[in-house]
Amino acid sequence: MSTAGPVLHQVVLLELPASAAAVDRDVETLPPPARVAWWREHGWAVPAGLTVLGLVYQWLAGHQGWTVPGWVPAVTTVLVGLTALASLVTYATQLRGRRAARGRAALLADPVRATGTLHLATEPEVTRTGVVLTGTCTYTRTPAPDDDEDAPLVRTVRFTHTVRDADGGAVVDLLPRRRVVEPVAVWYAARPDAEDVVLVRYARRWADDVIASLVASAPDPHDEPDPHDVPDPGGQDPSGTQDPPGTQS
Repeated sequence: MSTAGPVLHQVVLLELPASAAAVDRDVETLPPPARVAWWREHGWAVPAGLTVLGLVYQWLAGHQGWTVPGWVPAVTTVLVGLTALASLVTYATQLRGRRAARGRAALLADPVRATGTLHLATEPEVTRTGVVLTGTCTYTRTPAPDDDEDAPLVRTVRFTHTVRDADGGAVVDLLPRRRVVEPVAVWYAARPDAEDVVLVRYARRWADDVIASLVASAPDPHDEPDPHDVPDPGGQDPSGTQDPPGTQS
């Protein structure tokens, strides 16, 4: 029995190979990490610099006998708060980057293959930089021998991925469709403490083949056994009449 887990905010690396055979190839390289916005890493420098200017101005005003407007200390206090907030954002960004780097290394070192399902929350959004995909991916993680959990864990991860349209519209043919079940190939790290990066591959022909094989292997609900072909353990024939005494073997 699988155990359902929470929706995780992992780093989802989405690949859309053009051929079905490329979906199942071994994991040797990973897509490059997404760019981090400048303000997330260096945004603290702007309010910090203004804070220093405000403090220096107040120090000079005190030594030169200048009159300091009342709004200067208030603005300086606000800038100190903004500097602290921006520093927390930078720290969280760097921490997330270190975890992602560790997860990428663990995924390349010991990847585990699974088949999952992908669900697009909205229609693909075409922007100037490419096509934005937003949705969730669900897969089952098989527990490792040293895991605390014995039952398989169902993982659901959210993702937002931008597909770069370098071929002038050809990328649309590679995008996942919004079907009820859209199979994807998923690779996750075998180490349970380094499951911060997940590789997801999707190709339309590969997904169609997976669905076709599932449909072909499913039992036909119309193929029910004929009750007249089943012998009655009580010695009653299919017509409902009781065998005469002495004729039962």
